[in-house]
Amino acid sequence: MALQHYNKESFDKSLNEGKLMMVDFWANWCGPCRMLGPVIEQLAGQYEGKAEIGKVDVDEQGELAMRYGVMSIPTVIFFKDGKEIDRKVGVMPAGAFTQALDFHNNARTVILDFTNARIWDESAATAIRGAIMHFENNGNQVQIADIDRKSCDLLQHLYGEVEF
Repeated sequence: MALQHYNKESFDKSLNEGKLMMVDFWANWCGPCRMLGPVIEQLAGQYEGKAEIGKVDVDEQGELAMRYGVMSIPTVIFFKDGKEIDRKVGVMPAGAFTQALDFHNNARTVILDFTNARIWDESAATAIRGAIMHFENNGNQVQIADIDRKSCDLLQHLYGEVEF
C-alpha cells in the first residue's frame, strides 16, 4: 500500500484495524514538513506490508491534530492496536523512524506471573527500561507491552517463565 493521505474517516478506519501506523502531521506551508516529505514517502514503500505510513494535513484535518495534541509540525506519531505508542517531533533522519518502526514491528507483550515467585523490583525495571514502552502491575502479574526479544530473554533469565 502506498503512502496514505488521511482524512478523519480514513484515519479512524485504519486506526481501528489495529495495525502498526506511522502518521506524519504536516502542512504544505511548513518548510521542515516539506523537507521530511521525501523521507516519509520512501518509508511508505520500504515498509509496505509491514506498517501503514500516512500523512495528515493539519490545515485540512485540524480535528485530528487537536485530538492528538499536535502543537508543532512536523510531528510523526506511531500507533499500534489503535493507541499512540511513540511520537517524534521535528525533522529527523530516516533512521530515527526506521528504528521505531522496526522496534514496534518486532515488539511483544509479555506477562510475568509472580504468584508463587519473586516480586517485580526496580532492578528488573532498570535492566530493561530502554526497551519497555508500557507496563501494568496487576497484583501478582506484570504485563509489559512492546518489549523487544533481547529484553524478553533478560527477563526470562532473571525471573524464570515468561508468558507471551
